[in-house]
Amino acid sequence: QSGVVQEGPNNIAYNCVLDAFVKTDENNAVERAETLYNKMEKNEKQRPDMFTYTSMLSLYAKHAMGDKAVHLLERAVSLQEAGKIADGPNSFSYRCAIDALAKGGEAKQAEEVLIRMRERDIRPNAFHYTGVLSGYARECKPQEAERVLQQMEDSYAQKHLNKRANTVAYNCVMHAWAKSGEVDAPFRARACVDHMIEIGIVPNVITYNCLLCACGNRGMAKETELLLKQMHDLYSSGDLEAAPNTISYNYALDSLARSGDRVWTVLRAEALVNKMKELYKSGQADTKPNMITYRSLLKCYANWNLVQDAERLLQRMQELYDAGKLEYGPDKVSFQVVIDALLKSDEEGTIKRAEDLQIKFEKIYGDRKGWQQEALIEVDQVGALLEY
Repeated sequence: QSGVVQEGPNNIAYNCVLDAFVKTDENNAVERAETLYNKMEKNEKQRPDMFTYTSMLSLYAKHAMGDKAVHLLERAVSLQEAGKIADGPNSFSYRCAIDALAKGGEAKQAEEVLIRMRERDIRPNAFHYTGVLSGYARECKPQEAERVLQQMEDSYAQKHLNKRANTVAYNCVMHAWAKSGEVDAPFRARACVDHMIEIGIVPNVITYNCLLCACGNRGMAKETELLLKQMHDLYSSGDLEAAPNTISYNYALDSLARSGDRVWTVLRAEALVNKMKELYKSGQADTKPNMITYRSLLKCYANWNLVQDAERLLQRMQELYDAGKLEYGPDKVSFQVVIDALLKSDEEGTIKRAEDLQIKFEKIYGDRKGWQQEALIEVDQVGALLEY
């Protein structure tokens, strides 16, 4: 504009900046990228090309903006059909749109994009199918996930897919069953694991954690402990991928907290927590107890009316957090479990102790920020189950 250079920035220069926005974690990256993109649309010398659309689609996938990704994808198709851009959307373009929809809770729409790929003679690969599967896993829709997995296996059998479904694909189905709440979820999840082994796909710790979750949600405490032992046996025999971690133990503890058999649940829960500490200190496994670990133990104490043990553990959780040895301190649920146990107890003075604990809770979490800890950790666990 000042005349120092003969020509202004072309679309290659703009594409470089758009690519930088894809790689940054700045909050306003999408808005700034869209501003640049709109500017390119209005200038003949800076017209968007397929590199432009790929960068924008990648950005929308990163931020789970499914509607915008699909709109841009269809615009690129229209421009190619009209002869205004040389190259139309490719396999990666569709993958970005699928991932954006799946991450945003729109798995059905992600599957529709997969269908349109095939209609346009663009062959899907394992990443496209797994993207759709991850969407159904997040939405806890196991029947839909199983249907897509079967499509994936059929495509492989028909030589339309270079690689068959792998552990990640099956883990998505496992996760969907684990979180579905279906009565037969533990049995369907177990059948999925057995099928994996039968066709030569090796389950990993995420697979087994999904099965532990499915059993734990139904209060199948004995089954979760047997599965935990199986994971240890597999690890000892050389299967490093099966090593149980903190999440594994947390699901086993949760099943004990949900179990109706009070005779042995507290002793078993304490034994599991001690085992976690021993393994972690010895460096053999990633089993450091966290807030969810202790919260499940709190529930076991409360179930058996061991109010003094519950109070001591709650205090210990706060001390560990204050000392920096626990990432999250006791959350709203932890406090409420102990308060409810005190209110139900026949011991002398428990009403006053419950009132004092309620005051302490309000003092710590009066700004409500701490109430989000439970949700944050739950999200972390789901992320681990769906880890690529």
